[in-house]
Amino acid sequence: MSATGSLPYVPYLNLVETIVCVICRLVTIYTMSKVVYHRFLGTNKYPRVRIVSPMVIMFLSISVCCALTTLPYYLYTMVKWSPANTYDVTAMYWLGMHLSNSLAVLPALIFFLTLDRCLALKLPLLYSRQMYKWTAVNATIITVLLYVLSMTFSLLELPLQYSKVKTCSVFSCIVLKFNMLPQFIYKVGFGTANLLLTIYFLWVTRSSACEKSIKNSIVKFTLVTEICFNLLPGYVTLLFPTITGEPLAKYIGLSAALFVAIDSALCGMYYLIMLSRKNAVESFNSEIMY
Repeated sequence: MSATGSLPYVPYLNLVETIVCVICRLVTIYTMSKVVYHRFLGTNKYPRVRIVSPMVIMFLSISVCCALTTLPYYLYTMVKWSPANTYDVTAMYWLGMHLSNSLAVLPALIFFLTLDRCLALKLPLLYSRQMYKWTAVNATIITVLLYVLSMTFSLLELPLQYSKVKTCSVFSCIVLKFNMLPQFIYKVGFGTANLLLTIYFLWVTRSSACEKSIKNSIVKFTLVTEICFNLLPGYVTLLFPTITGEPLAKYIGLSAALFVAIDSALCGMYYLIMLSRKNAVESFNSEIMY
């Protein structure tokens, strides 16, 4: 997705999208960090959440790390913005690398979170606390490996092909060898797996007792936002160049990154709202926890 030849309004659209991304990343960092913090400590307003699933802690912690590592890229593109798209290509490459890595791993986090919940519901007697700790550890290892693999593809872009880039408004303008295709394959691959797992999860929770259980609302909300803001945009991003021969970013700018940022922020706010409810100790401990 090269920024070269983009339409005149795209730089301004990118600026608006970048500002929204910065806000969403700050919201994600604040809300998810607060939930993790209150897993171990508590206050009068936010009582301590006593028994949080390790998978939930893994999901929140890695999401916060992704938000922290992508924030410098957004801040740089916001501060250095100009209608001429005169960003420093080298800075865009090194800062934007973490953005592409986040695009690759976040759908995997949702997959493991949902898988964990499905196992807990389907195998309540066999899926002990020790087993879901083991699942969380393995999910963390796989997620880190995906991140490293994504970074490897980004590093294989070196040496950068400066001669082929006239202007650069997004990270993808300088990754010309792989064009972020591996990251989008991971994104859509795990997104598709999430869609299938969502169908199974809804089937498992089809009984009235499960449907009324607030504990499943956390995963359901996460899955809905994943499908709306990650899976469907990912399909469009991959199919659009195939049909038109042109990158979607040429018309709508940083849409993929924007949707990911909105997704994480919505999840963070929802989790924190659940924690701050009047019956926080009872409800939150029984909703996200197994």
